[in-house]
Amino acid sequence: KKVNNEVKKEILKAYGETKQESAIEKLKNIINDKTSPLRVAAIEGLGNTKDPKLAGNLILLLRENDTEIVIAAAKALGKLKNIAAGRPLIELLKSDDKTVVEAASQALKELGEGVIQILGGTYQIGTEKQKIAVTKILAEMPYQKSIEVLTSGYNDPSPEVRKQIILALRKIKASSAITYITTACHDNSEEVRKIALETLAELSGQSAIPTIVSALSDSSPKIRQLAAKLLTKLQGQDAIYHLINMINDPDEETRNVIDNIIISFGPAIAKEVTKVLSSPDPQMRIAGIKLLQKLDAPEVEQDIINMLKDSDKNVRYTAIDYLKELGTKKALKVLVDKYMYRKSPEAKYGQQAIKAIKERLGIKK
Repeated sequence: KKVNNEVKKEILKAYGETKQESAIEKLKNIINDKTSPLRVAAIEGLGNTKDPKLAGNLILLLRENDTEIVIAAAKALGKLKNIAAGRPLIELLKSDDKTVVEAASQALKELGEGVIQILGGTYQIGTEKQKIAVTKILAEMPYQKSIEVLTSGYNDPSPEVRKQIILALRKIKASSAITYITTACHDNSEEVRKIALETLAELSGQSAIPTIVSALSDSSPKIRQLAAKLLTKLQGQDAIYHLINMINDPDEETRNVIDNIIISFGPAIAKEVTKVLSSPDPQMRIAGIKLLQKLDAPEVEQDIINMLKDSDKNVRYTAIDYLKELGTKKALKVLVDKYMYRKSPEAKYGQQAIKAIKERLGIKK
């Protein structure tokens, strides 16, 4: 009996391909018989007819409690390509059953361009779950209509929906939506801003630079770090002109990211960094000295020596640290001349540096 049923199932699936009226009537009768073990096969058979006029018979099955029947009906509706199935299939996107959502999503994609406007209506009346699922479906439908529908949903109150819309626009490579993506770079959600900046950089290239530069001042350290990395990717060493202003960022992790980017440019960038030594902000001057120390660029030694005359004590202490680490005879002479025979906390600090340099150079006196 089991073997016979399997054979019957294959026959029913093939019935649809014959497109004979008598075969289709038999399939209809079976799908309406809730006691029949052949319903799924009959549903598949109706799907194989690819006749849009039969969609009504299958749409009714989407309301049943039997998951297997619902999934089979959804798959069959995808084959029939009747957009009348659009709204009933969208209702299935509310389901907590992942397999049901997947089947409905695939069927909606198969309905083609004609269903896009219906999908767009979800942004007005759908649940968050439906909106996210619809957005992912539209991401697989690279039509201009998809882009128009996606951008119409951008003001959705859900950050997750807005994020998924930007991801969908990126996947479609929707260069016509750059205005919307640029706006999203100022979204009140950090995650949306992150995705929008990445998308803008990918789709716009050099044209994205003004928006990315603006993001270097974002309230979120993570966004500032991302903007610095994106800017470097787009501009290379030319990014230094913007990054140099961030070396005293209030966030330690961001400072480290900026330092590491600048250090990756190599010692040749050191002269550009020395410009920050004339900043009116002593904290910026200190940050500049520390960054130059990390760059290991001996050619800026004189620039650091000049900082021993700085008006701010902490800047001078930082310069002493640099010269101590540098440990050259020139640095030693300058420190000796300035601090060796003086008495003050700063002079004492300078004398400690002198001692360390002498030990390193093997000078006993």
